[in-house]
Amino acid sequence: WRPAGTGSGRKARPARRVRIAGRRPSTANMVAQAQGGSYREAVRCAGIDLSWTGRRPSGFALVESDGRVATWTAVAGPGDAAAWLGSLEPPVVAGIDAPLSAEPGRTAEAELARGLGRSGVMAYQVGGDFLERKGFTAGPALGGLLRAAGWELAPSPGRAAGPRVAFETFPRALTVTVMGAARPPAYKRGTLAGRQAGLAEYANLLR
Repeated sequence: WRPAGTGSGRKARPARRVRIAGRRPSTANMVAQAQGGSYREAVRCAGIDLSWTGRRPSGFALVESDGRVATWTAVAGPGDAAAWLGSLEPPVVAGIDAPLSAEPGRTAEAELARGLGRSGVMAYQVGGDFLERKGFTAGPALGGLLRAAGWELAPSPGRAAGPRVAFETFPRALTVTVMGAARPPAYKRGTLAGRQAGLAEYANLLR
């Protein structure tokens, strides 16, 4: 399996140049901050909406250093996703919508609930054996593969980042904290009309 844009597999949508309010992508801004507030090299930004089981389609996106964007979906396991990320020429920053670790003592989900629960932003409790019981193991498996390949999984502002950085992201939280929504739009459940309205609201936030 090889995703679109790497030589075979599903074709990506036609690449297009995008501009968001005159700013570079926020992931690239994060890397710039970690490197001291300035761009040292053109950065590729990758995104994966990972299927937690690896059996359903995952969403992929790539923002090239010149601003071109490609998106596609494919059924891909952790090994496939890790191989695609590894094929990208660094520097690369990857945001992954999945828990990349399930180590004991993890507090991210509890902190998220305390900070944004009133805005309707909640997440599964990853700790304990929850992921194993549900079969949601693709995220930690991908995290382990990336860590073994030398990816930095805990970037920190104020210090130089490595050439390959990956981090967990939670889009529902970003719709509130970055896009300014009062609550995340409801587009996954409900009537068709209701979901279409939620998607339209989401698209408006992205603009």
